[in-house]
Amino acid sequence: TEAQLNQLVAEVGGEALAVAEADNASSTTEAFDHTLDLKRVAAALNELTGSDRAVMVLRYMEGLTMSEVAEVLGVSASLVSRIRDRAAQQVISLLRSR
Repeated sequence: TEAQLNQLVAEVGGEALAVAEADNASSTTEAFDHTLDLKRVAAALNELTGSDRAVMVLRYMEGLTMSEVAEVLGVSASLVSRIRDRAAQQVISLLRSR
């Protein structure tokens, strides 16, 4: 949902949104920019694979806490945190490449 994607963008540190906004500076309305940003983030999430995608989907699309994601995946919370950081960097990289 839009709220969950907004949360992802916020937790990535705003960098993904800043990249997307810079890329869309010529758009005519802020609302259009925002919708486009969310679609780009969703598309980038769809390109993730394996545990990266699982962590991001469980955390941001299903709304689980980091501890809950760890429990579902059967790994430690610290590993989930590292996976989330890596996946967020991949999302940022994907957004920059578009």
